[in-house]
Amino acid sequence: CSGRFEAALTSGKETKRDALARLANEIVGEKTRIYVFALGDEGEGARGVTSLSRAGGSAPGLTEAMLPKGDDGEPKEHILTLDFADIPELARRYPGAGALALFVENPTLGDALDDCTLVPIARADLEANPARGTGERALGVYPVDVPAAVFDRELTPELRALRGLIFNHVGHALGGPFWIQEADEYGVIDEFLFEVSERIGDLNLGDSGELYLFSGSSMMQCY
Repeated sequence: CSGRFEAALTSGKETKRDALARLANEIVGEKTRIYVFALGDEGEGARGVTSLSRAGGSAPGLTEAMLPKGDDGEPKEHILTLDFADIPELARRYPGAGALALFVENPTLGDALDDCTLVPIARADLEANPARGTGERALGVYPVDVPAAVFDRELTPELRALRGLIFNHVGHALGGPFWIQEADEYGVIDEFLFEVSERIGDLNLGDSGELYLFSGSSMMQCY
């Protein structure tokens, strides 16, 4: 049933983000704001070229000495940076910072994804060293108000279709995680920040996996 909903939503000239926003608006219920991510030709983001949100390349604002190191003493690889001007809710969690960068050790090996590093980047450092044009890809960050029930375990066909439209992006921030496997085994976990798929960059997440980032931890799941 959800397949028919998704086919109808993405037919014609309507983009998947247009379909997402329309369906989210049509479904009755309490809403919560999330942000979906899009890469490269999929869009430059709600703020366009002024945004520092990016995937790959170098993290803005960080010099070589500021980069987190892996067990081998070498800098971890930059996966993405989220500009707090794109996601203002994150700014309240990191006073004095203007962006948040994700680093992973040996991302193509996939053996250290429970030990990711999130680095808040000070606003002063962003102004001093924006580090543009160093191999990164534009990361579009788009706000959308969705029914909070889309993160529940039991879903109506409409909510399942909406969830599919969100999940088909390269990632999303806030709201809640879309677990691939049951998550009861984890017990109490930290505050959810964002999740990304392997399409965000050179991440080895197994069989179509997702990487979940929380305020004090990270984990991955795959099919």
